[in-house]
Amino acid sequence: MYCQLDKTQVNSLIKKYGSPLYIFHTAEFEENYYKILNAMRAIYSKYNIAYSYKTNYTPKICECVKNLGGYAEVVSEMEFELAKKIGYDCAHIVYNGPVKGNGLFEHLSNGGVANIDSIDEMKTVVNFAQKNPRTNIRIAFRVNIDIGQGY
Repeated sequence: MYCQLDKTQVNSLIKKYGSPLYIFHTAEFEENYYKILNAMRAIYSKYNIAYSYKTNYTPKICECVKNLGGYAEVVSEMEFELAKKIGYDCAHIVYNGPVKGNGLFEHLSNGGVANIDSIDEMKTVVNFAQKNPRTNIRIAFRVNIDIGQGY
């Protein structure tokens, strides 16, 4: 159950269950979500939020983001399957991360966007596109620019 708690209630829960304890404040999350969304849309009208499942894939939180109109940002097949189970279609899932697995091809075939992280991954996507010429492939690129930091 997710609800708003005051400090007294939080301290009572910590005494009862111990620490660490994860408490999710739905109302504050939604308020922050809309503040970020509206601030960005004031500049970029097509902006949307893609919630990182890697950060916290608790289903109730992911459902909250979906209900607010946000996208799912996933980095593994497990997260991809969770997003679909929650009810996302591929068009509202951003597939990210260095090891996407076979879910990538299902995702691309169904209108999803994938963030391409390497030349090898790009070759894999190009090969897939050549074998599926009628499929509209939606990709983004992760670009790492050498700015002379010596790394």
